[in-house]
Amino acid sequence: GDCTGSAAESLLLQVDKSADEAYLRSGTLDGFASFFDAFSHPLGEGAMASPIATSYILTDVVLATARFVEELGGNSDQVVPELGNLEGVLSGVTTLHDLRERTRGILAAGLSFRDAARITQSAQAVRLAREYIQQHYADPDLSLNEIAALVGLSAGHFSTLFSREI
Repeated sequence: GDCTGSAAESLLLQVDKSADEAYLRSGTLDGFASFFDAFSHPLGEGAMASPIATSYILTDVVLATARFVEELGGNSDQVVPELGNLEGVLSGVTTLHDLRERTRGILAAGLSFRDAARITQSAQAVRLAREYIQQHYADPDLSLNEIAALVGLSAGHFSTLFSREI
């Protein structure tokens, strides 16, 4: 390739591959701009001169999001349809703005799946706890710690969750 291309390709080694996974675990859509700037910063505008750099970043984001969804028990094909059409994802990405928007769309799908999964898990934990309390309410040894352990949460987290839901 030309100078710009090979420079961008060597800069790819500086892109933090675990950054997108960390963002998917604990990031918010509001925080996307600062995440993307930090994530793509080593590349700068030079990356856009290199199709290899662009495809590397987008492929990594698609794969990280698909892995994350599967880890949470979801169907990656449904949440990340881009997985089955990487060529389509890569076509038409010619500016840093295009790259940002495409990346944002993929990660947004991962974040909303994560948040929906958490809500479902919380609701299940509360439902399970309520059933257990109804069955054992006469037991004088019934405790917050016992119920929290039953649903697999710390007593503090369960207490917050339970009072928010009930």
